Amino acid sequence: MSDPDVLKLLLLPEFRTEPTFSKVVALVESRYEVAPRGIHVEGQVSKYGLPMCMNPETVAYTMRLSPGKTVLELAGADGSLATLFAFAGAKRSLLLDFNPKEVALFEQRKASLPEVADQLESVCCSVFDILKERPDLLEYQLIRNCTTLPISLNHFVFK
Repeated sequence: MSDPDVLKLLLLPEFRTEPTFSKVVALVESRYEVAPRGIHVEGQVSKYGLPMCMNPETVAYTMRLSPGKTVLELAGADGSLATLFAFAGAKRSLLLDFNPKEVALFEQRKASLPEVADQLESVCCSVFDILKERPDLLEYQLIRNCTTLPISLNHFVFK
């Protein structure tokens, strides 16, 4: 995810050029920093950071699934990943978080990104109340990744 050439492959073609690509890189860099963590790949150990709530491979895989889909990021804090899914081609990308301050940060980001603003939406409520707030979300399939519970719980829902 930190390699710009890899990141470009995960985006829609219209987002692979400047100035939009720099915005996507800045978004990834705000959530991803270099820190030692050994990962064994083909007999070699690579090192990269993981302040994203999900590991970079899972984010990349989810980005590949996003084109043409409606994606719901549950407990998504400021919606960084929901925004990445919009850049990856999600038809709609919804952030759900119970914290109004996080949702407000997401709305600020949305306002600063006219390229994907029409695809982004937020819902401020608990994951336990989402179907009361938005019964239309009942039809989604659930893709779930839990890492470092109880600190981080991530769900991505696709329709």
